[in-house]
Amino acid sequence: MYTIKSHDTRINTAFERISDGKLLDDELKPYTRQFIEEIIKYFETREDYEKCQTLKDALENMDHEKNYNRCTSQSQMI
Repeated sequence: MYTIKSHDTRINTAFERISDGKLLDDELKPYTRQFIEEIIKYFETREDYEKCQTLKDALENMDHEKNYNRCTSQSQMI
């Protein structure tokens, strides 16, 4: 059975995974640049700028066009 996650829960879960270096969501789909930018805007509206910077740093390390080739190991993706 599926449960519906609230928007806040989805955003915070994604932030935790990204800040831990995990580039894939719970369903093993890569986070898109657009989704990460939406998360940044979410935290900007809540004036949580430390999380914004963490996400911006992670976004710089993700190279979506090269299929995440800038990662140092496969363990970071899972």
